[in-house]
Amino acid sequence: MKTLIADCGSTSARWALFDSAGKSAPAATVTTPGFNASALGVDEIKRVITPAADIIGSANVIRFYGAGCRKGEPSERVAEALAAFAPEAGITVMPDIYASIHALAPDDTALVAIVGTGVNAVVASHGEIIDYVTSTGYILGDHGSGAALGRSLMDMYVSGRLPETLKKALEAEYGITPSSVIDSVYRGTSPRSFLGSFAPFLLRNAGDPAIAGLLDNSFSTFVSVSLLPLLTRHHVDIRLSGSIAFHFRPYIEKSLAALMPEARITAVTANPIDCIRS
Repeated sequence: MKTLIADCGSTSARWALFDSAGKSAPAATVTTPGFNASALGVDEIKRVITPAADIIGSANVIRFYGAGCRKGEPSERVAEALAAFAPEAGITVMPDIYASIHALAPDDTALVAIVGTGVNAVVASHGEIIDYVTSTGYILGDHGSGAALGRSLMDMYVSGRLPETLKKALEAEYGITPSSVIDSVYRGTSPRSFLGSFAPFLLRNAGDPAIAGLLDNSFSTFVSVSLLPLLTRHHVDIRLSGSIAFHFRPYIEKSLAALMPEARITAVTANPIDCIRS
């Protein structure tokens, strides 16, 4: 019995194949581009996951955790796309927050939040959601996410408020212009991922006062909007997943300490799939 576990965000997806239940180490892993199920049709999803076709086709059981995989049509589209490569497999599709819950709070109660390209925050108890903050997506919210950080940086860049040294460094590294940014955000195929791609630049330049201010504002808003409402209702610790949570943890902890000094982040993983057991 081979079990395939996939954790798919808007930017990337990680696939881990286990030969038998209970194994802690996968027999094979693959990383592919990610996607948001709410934004793509079945054929587009099949195209995106084609690089994982071999590992999908070898599985008897597939547990897919994905961004935008709400109950109903989005999850059904993903299941149909997976079935095209593994018609005999048993397929379960769940929202990506459950990957973080099953990885970080399978047996107790905690505030679990994804802070990656997007943001999602819930309180989970023994693997199930008991409270949550509504996610408004990268256009209206997702404060502190990679997309929101990139959105703030591009706002400064396009409007001419970015210091000249950072402007030149940004253009040299990414080959962008103000007009190309507008095209990518408003007419591109994946504006969420485009905006999230600037996170490494922000991390490398976090010591610049302009970037430091951007990070402070972004993560303070993340704490205020996504964490504090849940922490006022539940006295639990905080466990985070996602690339932004992992790489920007000190900045998140700084904002948390300023707004709620008694709160503690007790676990952070960049990749929930590394913590989930088959």
